[in-house]
Amino acid sequence: MGKRSVVIDIGKFNTKICVFSLNGQKYSLQNGAIFDTPNDTMSDEFFQRCDIFLAKLNVAGSDLYVILGENEENYTVTGNNKEIEKSVKERYSALSKDGANDCYYSWQTVGEPEATGQTRIMIAYAKKDYVDKMIKLAEKYKMKLMKVDLASTAIDGMARLMQKSPSIQSAPPNTMFTLLDIGASSANLIFFTNNAVHRIVHFPHTIFKLDEALTGSSSTVVYDKNLNREAVKMIPELVTQVPQYELYTKPLLTNLIKEYITTTDGGRKFALGPIFVSGGLSKLPFFSQKLANDLRTQCFDFPIRDFVDIAENCIYRSNKKIYPTDDVFVTSLGTVAGGV
Repeated sequence: MGKRSVVIDIGKFNTKICVFSLNGQKYSLQNGAIFDTPNDTMSDEFFQRCDIFLAKLNVAGSDLYVILGENEENYTVTGNNKEIEKSVKERYSALSKDGANDCYYSWQTVGEPEATGQTRIMIAYAKKDYVDKMIKLAEKYKMKLMKVDLASTAIDGMARLMQKSPSIQSAPPNTMFTLLDIGASSANLIFFTNNAVHRIVHFPHTIFKLDEALTGSSSTVVYDKNLNREAVKMIPELVTQVPQYELYTKPLLTNLIKEYITTTDGGRKFALGPIFVSGGLSKLPFFSQKLANDLRTQCFDFPIRDFVDIAENCIYRSNKKIYPTDDVFVTSLGTVAGGV
């Protein structure tokens, strides 16, 4: 058995724990868990839930990676590295409500410099108490905490892996590919060609509210009450019965299309290649096809099985959660395998 890595991927509604091993050039997802994310991920309740599932998994000797909810902001600044560092510190002070002494923070450039010479920066921070608790959890299970990451940079890692595939390497250099990861309350969009990652864009969305529209007390939709609430919005004949479907999906579609037009200069600077879609909401009925039609391109599921073997029925679940699809593991694998 090769080197093992454990990823705790903390989403707004679901937290996923994945245990990967590396065998040769390919990863294997051996086991893991999925459970409800408490409202306060700093709380004892959250770490107790992590503790419960880590105790069931064979994690001793593994490297530990943690993916936080999105606390970053992308913005542009100009100047050399010293001037950028100063700007980041000033911006960090404005973002942080806890004070510099109570938090760790980090930043990185993302994508290519813009035509104006500006550099796009991503900044992130986490409370020291939070990281300290993760370190204690790692020590309890004899793991080594390697990285506290953000979903955006983890997805960027998977785009960089995909960038190396023969089909993309053989594409013309002006073909712009994209990886769109749609989570429960936000989406990350990575623009890349065969030789560079150009942009990382993060969008919040409210599609998760479809759950209430379809199953709430005021809903007129008739559905099987035994169905998991999260699964209801994946049924085409149900989502078409509520006007909220377009209300919650149209803003995200509009923002995505705007970013495609801006990044490709309306197709004059780059030719738009296929869109690869992943994430827990990647199977939302009609969404990917609508995006592909509007942009006159094609959408495909992200080919995660090209990069990782996933054992069947290897995930522990809590609270009658639906069994996760392959798409939800893209972020976790990205932070381990992709690199930045």
